[in-house]
Amino acid sequence: MTDGREKREHPRVKVTWDCTFGPDEDTPRSGKVTSLSARGCFVKTKAWVTRGQSIHVKVWQADWKWLPLRGTVHYHLEGVGFGMLFTDLDEETAAAIKRLVAGGSLTTMPEG
Repeated sequence: MTDGREKREHPRVKVTWDCTFGPDEDTPRSGKVTSLSARGCFVKTKAWVTRGQSIHVKVWQADWKWLPLRGTVHYHLEGVGFGMLFTDLDEETAAAIKRLVAGGSLTTMPEG
């Protein structure tokens, strides 16, 4: 029997990262990544995106490097932002995301 809470396959962490995003690597729109998992992230923005759209997100990291994220829009909340699922990440980027999610300095989001 379950307690009714969602069981996530991949834990998420809360983050507050400025980012740029767009349909290709030239990312003209801006937003904030507010949660991250090994599978995807949420971008807070008022910009419009479409479910299933290919999306490129770039996040500037503290070590003076861009973290390039590619994926598809999983859902869009008008006026709030969108969730994306990662696709085509190279091994280095995927490993960096896993380290960030596992990092002790980030707070794990509660399930549910």
